[in-house]
Amino acid sequence: MYPIIRPDNASDPRFGWFFYDWQMYISFAAFLFAIAVIIIATVINVNVYLKTKNKKSNVLQKDLFKALSIKTNYTDVKLMYGKRKRVNNHFNYRAAFQELHLPKWYEENNSVKGTMLMLYNFTNILDIREQSTNFWSRSIYCHILAAFGIGANLVSYLSFRFCNLGALSAMNLSWFFMALALAGTIMIIASWAWWLKIFNKLIKKLDEITVGNLPDEERNQVLKMFKLQAAIPFTVNTSIIIPRKIDEEQED
Repeated sequence: MYPIIRPDNASDPRFGWFFYDWQMYISFAAFLFAIAVIIIATVINVNVYLKTKNKKSNVLQKDLFKALSIKTNYTDVKLMYGKRKRVNNHFNYRAAFQELHLPKWYEENNSVKGTMLMLYNFTNILDIREQSTNFWSRSIYCHILAAFGIGANLVSYLSFRFCNLGALSAMNLSWFFMALALAGTIMIIASWAWWLKIFNKLIKKLDEITVGNLPDEERNQVLKMFKLQAAIPFTVNTSIIIPRKIDEEQED
């Protein structure tokens, strides 16, 4: 039997006193914190998916896009479905050509999920035009920071728990793994705070542009779903799935 906190061989005289109990407690607490973040993000993702995927939207996405364009006075952006390979699941805007590309599925299925995607994309376009970056790109960096934090916490505890490194105690590996856990926790907290800042700004902008463009009931539901996603990192897919394809007009 192996105890959860401290391996049996931790105090084995053959290996020396590899670590102190308090170091393991810190590492274990950081491990639990990382697991909690993963669980909460997963629950929110599933919840948002189930509540929006198959629920019919009261507004056609094309009509919503047109209404948002008029409301914000950005009528030069073209909406295109399934015209080119996309690089991610949420945002594919070609600023040089003023084109917003969405997958074909969202044209054929008028769901609340599609409405959320449209609002997310359009708000990103507004952000690009106001500054050099956007919500999507900042959330990528936030995800990277959070992922490093999660990884550091998991590696720290699993190294303490399963690696037989007592013979190397003179190299202060126990202190290193404890420091790794602390650094990972700091990265998670920093990314969490950053995520809240990013999405609070996003939600504020969404609150402004959806007035009069969505029925009150659907508007409240959409804002509620965005607020759920704002609660913690990893609730919006920012992964890049394929390399960007060079279009024929760009080659010419």
